[in-house]
Amino acid sequence: MVDARLDRRAVASAGGAHHLSAEAGRDLGRLVDRAVVDDDHPLDLREIPEDRGQALGLVQGGDDDGGSHGRSLPCWEGPGSIAAGVPSTPSTPSGTLVRAFLDEGAVRLILVEAAALAEHTRIVHGLGPDAARLGAEALVAAALNAAHIKGEEKITLQLQGEHPRCSVYADVSTEGSLRARITPADLRLEAGRLRGVLVAVKSLGSRELYRGITSVADATIEEALSLHLETSSQVDDVLRIGVRQAEGGRVVQAGGLLLERLPEEPDHPSLDRDIFDARYGWVRGAEISQLLTQLAFGSLGDHPIHLLEHRALSWQCGCSRERLEATLIGLGAEALREMGSEDHGAEVQCNFCNQIYRFDEAELLSLAEACR
Repeated sequence: MVDARLDRRAVASAGGAHHLSAEAGRDLGRLVDRAVVDDDHPLDLREIPEDRGQALGLVQGGDDDGGSHGRSLPCWEGPGSIAAGVPSTPSTPSGTLVRAFLDEGAVRLILVEAAALAEHTRIVHGLGPDAARLGAEALVAAALNAAHIKGEEKITLQLQGEHPRCSVYADVSTEGSLRARITPADLRLEAGRLRGVLVAVKSLGSRELYRGITSVADATIEEALSLHLETSSQVDDVLRIGVRQAEGGRVVQAGGLLLERLPEEPDHPSLDRDIFDARYGWVRGAEISQLLTQLAFGSLGDHPIHLLEHRALSWQCGCSRERLEATLIGLGAEALREMGSEDHGAEVQCNFCNQIYRFDEAELLSLAEACR
């Protein structure tokens, strides 16, 4: 909670004032732009005051239809591999994380918009509607945890479903690099609910700092993560995750928010549990689109927000040719020589981004020599 203490001092010194810079306003405006696809809760842009409307900018997030498919030797990159992610490019799908305070620093707000990232996941892995929704929820859940890590740390969420049988993996770095994988692609869910185990891992390189395991019993990802936070951090919280899809399962909205009642500290504002629940408990049953609209106006309910940080989220995979060469060397010299002489080459495909790496016969024989 070191960062929270520093932030709370900043809020106190500012007297609890709140404002939106132009850049931060555009980020929040992007959240609203994703929210207003809900026809039941349209936002009339004429209702926004002129000064705030200029700050919001209301920009659309870009989508990406990239990703290739193919069959080869699958390469599963586990925990610890995201740090060397591929640099973001203008075509890389992106999202936004916003961090703020309410009640003069007594409550922390984390807000995530990841529609383009979720849609990219759907396209890359060829996901059906239910799998795409589950993947979008997992991405948002991972991103909401990004504000709780620092330095080179990362958060990994793994969901192993027993009914229906499925596997969901999503991780996020401090820099906001996200990626996810969901199997099977044709997963079918009943009302978005499943039974299984949720594993949350906080790591630094190859060193595991924390592992939390939560049973999931006929629950959504939102409910499972909320239970995990309640039992692991022992901090009162309100969590919301919302996904909206168009025809064919295309993801047009994927976002969420997390409210946390921060621990009591001397000389800093705080709320007791009953007051926190009375002020913010209603968020659990509110429409995501309504919540984002309120936040775009600088408040949640009757409570103004103090904006602290806006951070870009991007899809970045940690695979590289060098990493996959190490994977091939792990097969042993005999296997590499056999692939070289019989198949005259090999293809290795990353299970996250579907990037295909090709190695010819000479390269395989060279790697076989490196096994000595």
